[in-house]
Amino acid sequence: MPDSYTSVTQHSWGSRIKDSLAGAVLGFCLFLAAFPVLFLNEGRSVYEAEKLEHGKSVVISIDADRVVSENEGKLVHVTGKATTDATLTDEVLGVKVANAIKLQRVVEMYQWQESSTSETDEHHGGSATTKTTYNYDKEWSANYIDSSQFSQSGYDNPSMQIRGNKLTAQQVTLGEFSLSKDFIGEMNNYQLLPMAAETQAQVLEKLSAHLGDKKTQVHGDYYYVSETPSHPQLGDLRIQFEVVWPDIISVVAKQAGSRLETYTTEQNYSLEFLGFKIVDNHIQLFEYGEVTASAMFEHAKQANTFWTWIFRGVGFFMMFIGLSMIFGVLQILAAVIPFFGSIVGFIGSLIAFVIATMLSLITIAMAWLFYRPMLSVILIAIAGVGLYLLTFLRKKPQQQPMMVFGTGVPQPMLVPQQGVLQPMVMAQGVQPVMAQQMPMYQGVHQQAVPQQMPMYQGVPQQAVPQQMAMPQGVYQQAVPQQMAMPQGVFQQAVPQQRAMPQGVQPVMTQQMPQGVQQFVAQPAVMPQGVPQQVVIAQPTDQPMVMPQSVQPVVAQPMVMPQGVQQTGVPQNLNLAPLQQYGEATAVTQQQSPEEPILVPEAVVPKKS
Repeated sequence: MPDSYTSVTQHSWGSRIKDSLAGAVLGFCLFLAAFPVLFLNEGRSVYEAEKLEHGKSVVISIDADRVVSENEGKLVHVTGKATTDATLTDEVLGVKVANAIKLQRVVEMYQWQESSTSETDEHHGGSATTKTTYNYDKEWSANYIDSSQFSQSGYDNPSMQIRGNKLTAQQVTLGEFSLSKDFIGEMNNYQLLPMAAETQAQVLEKLSAHLGDKKTQVHGDYYYVSETPSHPQLGDLRIQFEVVWPDIISVVAKQAGSRLETYTTEQNYSLEFLGFKIVDNHIQLFEYGEVTASAMFEHAKQANTFWTWIFRGVGFFMMFIGLSMIFGVLQILAAVIPFFGSIVGFIGSLIAFVIATMLSLITIAMAWLFYRPMLSVILIAIAGVGLYLLTFLRKKPQQQPMMVFGTGVPQPMLVPQQGVLQPMVMAQGVQPVMAQQMPMYQGVHQQAVPQQMPMYQGVPQQAVPQQMAMPQGVYQQAVPQQMAMPQGVFQQAVPQQRAMPQGVQPVMTQQMPQGVQQFVAQPAVMPQGVPQQVVIAQPTDQPMVMPQSVQPVVAQPMVMPQGVQQTGVPQNLNLAPLQQYGEATAVTQQQSPEEPILVPEAVVPKKS
């Protein structure tokens, strides 16, 4: 079980403000440092990508078993097995390994480690109490932990008598070529060194001689300096050896005689800031296994993209943390009331996040304008075109307004759909408007709104709504509406009672109050040769109740010129008087008895 120690610290409101101001200064410095990190990271990414693209275009693959002088100074790609004749020896413990590229001694000591957690309770008036709990436990660690920095005394670590060490072969070959130290340093595929019996005895003897009377033994894969390895004590040591064996590798390097070393480009891709080298002109690629040159460059580009996003995140968090520390002053000022302090702290963190996000994006965009001007212009143009198209597509196409009657609404409405003509209830003394006579012109194709029309002998008739005078060649569609119009302008009265031709006795179901006069629509005179289609509106079984003195409109028979054909005869009409003109065709229309329909088809005239 780890040991723990709790420390309670009281902070006044003034001391907290002082600490927050010091933190704000540090946060401001962190905030400013985020801008070059974000800006230079984009430059590093661009130059690294251009350098890799250049290297991919000039690299050539060669045979590792033959040195060709024509490739001197060129960027070459070589694949083969890296080997060495060196023997690496650990002088302290006497371990020797032949033909090993690297040998390292890993030493861990069982020692104290400190960890801490803190909780802060705010009080009215701005003061706060911080409770910090320090935990101390023992763990194996390869790095020596300085216990003098611990908050609590009594947890002291003894000195580490033996520490780790790393040995590297000086000469490593790849076929007929030798590798530079840079490529040898890339080879870190360590594996556990098996412990032979003679090696074990030699290592234990060396440990005893070096450490004195401490007990040494082998347990598992480790050499222990401990009485009981299963229950280690403070200061116990465990040691193991790891080795890098010869293996197949692939490198992209410069051929310098029979040596493979770092390639330097002729073009300048370097980037420096305040004396620090961010990007240089060097190319050296290393991977384990047989990897082609193009694949190695693709992997390098992917690594470049990965590190680009890593540094973007680092720059963003630097900016966010810096702004949070700055806004932390406001939180402490509002902490006189702890609840308000928490709210201000949350709002401050939210504002810091938004500002950090926007400034990070702006900084990256400015870096792109500086390092990638053409790509930035293209992206801005694409964004502008997309915004224009989005705005254009959101505009609705203009439609021709239509005057229709809404259900139960006496005034006209502008809607792009078919309206339903409802019976209108007239107030006392109101005179309904009768339909005007509309002359038709030769060659005019007319489609009207359904209206009750009279029948004539021998003429197949279909009732049509109001006729609107149109110039020659203009396609006309009438719009249902009740309105008083000047002569020659389309008018439509409220259709209720159907006018019947001479000799036809209509069935009257409407109840008219006393004193109501009936006005009739005048016949529309049609020129010779004009085809007319008439749609029969069925009578309704529902009476229309009208106030006193209201005069309903009754359609008058319409005189049709010679040659005009009409189809459709309303139901239950006496057609006997029509026999002298020919046969009349009665058209039976299906209509729901419950809901009579007087629906004019609202259409819009086509533009000439």
